[in-house]
Amino acid sequence: MGYLITIGVIVLVFGLSLLFTPNALGKIGEISNRIILYLDEKLQPAKLWIGLVLIAVAAWLLYVVAKYPELNYLNAVWIISLFFGLLFVFLPNWLAALSNVSNRIVFSTDEVVMGSRKIFGIILLIISIYIFYAAYAVR
Repeated sequence: MGYLITIGVIVLVFGLSLLFTPNALGKIGEISNRIILYLDEKLQPAKLWIGLVLIAVAAWLLYVVAKYPELNYLNAVWIISLFFGLLFVFLPNWLAALSNVSNRIVFSTDEVVMGSRKIFGIILLIISIYIFYAAYAVR
């Protein structure tokens, strides 16, 4: 029950901060969105090994899914792992291009949340009330 109360307090604080202190959240978002390091540069020497590991993981997951059909939800995981493993091994430069395209196409969640901050704040408050109710009704 203690974890429910902790989660409820966290959700309540974020809901209230969305409603009453959006500027402070905006400043926290600006600090959090700073680029610390460029991961592409750090991973460049290891892209082949990363690809080989992803392909090995995909093969192992395929074996597990074939042996245990009730784990069919892992099909998506091994397909994605195989796809990115093959990209890392054979087309490593395409990963940078895919990253650039997705950065332009995919919208920022910060903009969406801050654009409708009152709605998200009210939803978080309702969720926190429900969590508190569930925490004390479970007793």
